[in-house]
Amino acid sequence: MVFPPRRFKTVHDVANFAARLLDGILGHREMLDSGELPLERAASREKNQPLCMAQYYRLLGSCRRPGVERDSQYLPSRERLSDEDRHVVVICRNQMYCVVLQASDRGKLSESEIASQILYVLSDAPCLPAKPAPVGLLTAEPRTRWAHDRELLQQDERNQRNLELIETAQVVLCLDEPLASNFNARGFTGATPTVHRAGDRDETNMAQEMIHGGGSEYNSANRWFDKTMQVRLLVS
Repeated sequence: MVFPPRRFKTVHDVANFAARLLDGILGHREMLDSGELPLERAASREKNQPLCMAQYYRLLGSCRRPGVERDSQYLPSRERLSDEDRHVVVICRNQMYCVVLQASDRGKLSESEIASQILYVLSDAPCLPAKPAPVGLLTAEPRTRWAHDRELLQQDERNQRNLELIETAQVVLCLDEPLASNFNARGFTGATPTVHRAGDRDETNMAQEMIHGGGSEYNSANRWFDKTMQVRLLVS
């Protein structure tokens, strides 16, 4: 799904938009937990036949786990969801941050409180002494190799906890930097970009940005491809 174009003039605009988006996602989570999601019914064939709604409950907080023989889906239990904080993972310049949306000891955070956390991410990530290791690229490995690498990571207690935070996050929010204007022509001497434009937007670059992030030189490490829902915002 693609949102309508929106221009951000300052990092505060980015943080406020992200906070409003995450607040809406949390509101949807609360609707699911309370059982208030309206039942959908068939509109044409077998009119009024109730439709299966199970898929709506398998999006937020879920992820795919790699396996040596086959992958599996991880979905936290309702009991666990009610006992723990609700959080998302924000990835900016390869660095991952845990952003709390709802705390078990105080309830739901306001939009301004969420925006303050996003502002911290946007100010901290560019100031790191070195760009962090592109851990997100592990999820783009062949599945068997990633399964073995994940087992190695879990041998360390800190890594195990970090993987748990990623896998139980409601969504992953990717704060990306725009791809270079000549991205579509890279590697071809004298080539010109082949783009499709809508107004002043390079739709071809945007499509590649959404699908894979542009490779390891750009934003592909700003991803966790096993996560069911990832939200991408371009921060120029």
